[in-house]
Amino acid sequence: MKKLSQEQKDKIKAGLELLCEENTTLDKLQKLSELIKDTSALADKKIKQVLDIADRVRKIQEGDVIYLSLENLSEDTPKKKDRKKLLLLLLKNWKDLQSEIERIHRIQETAAVSGLTSKDSVVKTGKTLLTMKGPLGAVTIIAAGIVALTTFLNNKAVNIEVKNYGCSPISTHMQKDINIPGLKLPSEDIISGERGQITIPGIDISVDLTKKGGAKIKALNFSKEFNYSGEIKDIIYDGKSLMGKNNIIKLGESKDHELIINCGSNIKG
Repeated sequence: MKKLSQEQKDKIKAGLELLCEENTTLDKLQKLSELIKDTSALADKKIKQVLDIADRVRKIQEGDVIYLSLENLSEDTPKKKDRKKLLLLLLKNWKDLQSEIERIHRIQETAAVSGLTSKDSVVKTGKTLLTMKGPLGAVTIIAAGIVALTTFLNNKAVNIEVKNYGCSPISTHMQKDINIPGLKLPSEDIISGERGQITIPGIDISVDLTKKGGAKIKALNFSKEFNYSGEIKDIIYDGKSLMGKNNIIKLGESKDHELIINCGSNIKG
């Protein structure tokens, strides 16, 4: 991805504000199209789809305002059924567009904060962030987002010791290509029976493990979902199991923490 000018970054921020509104009009969408033009091929494609669907919605409803919600939307006439179908399609493309613009914004802001000013560094950072997978990948992407808000740099760092009990190696090799101030990850993959350390600011993090085989991590306004291996039997943070729960982890409560990833081995101290 090319490095954007400050003017382009300002336009992306303005576009994000429009994308966060609860309703829209064709005039707003035209303005949004101008703001995000040429930021990425996917964004250009999605805004065209959004414009086309919104125009079709406007033609079968009264008024120009399009509410981006299906709440209390009836289907008691063929016309209303058609409108609801179009709104479903509009909302899907709207969310895709929003995600793409947020992605571009995060990458550009992270590159700026990290001092990655060369074109090659920006491209490398962006590509690496996009391919992040697994729990440490989720931590890295969220950290990148927090850096963009500068909050990351204003929190006292804490240490999390990650222990692998009987699991496949916990990969860290992709994270080595990311330079995010305040974040430190293990230099080597964490193999079974060994441990590694993460350093991260002491913020509150939501870890949702209610879905079997899937997890969602949230911090501030940023979130990341990932699937984890079925071999994992338990995830224990500071002596308490997180599995099957929606957990709020307050990292700032202590300087040092322990995270155990257990795949069935007998846990020893």
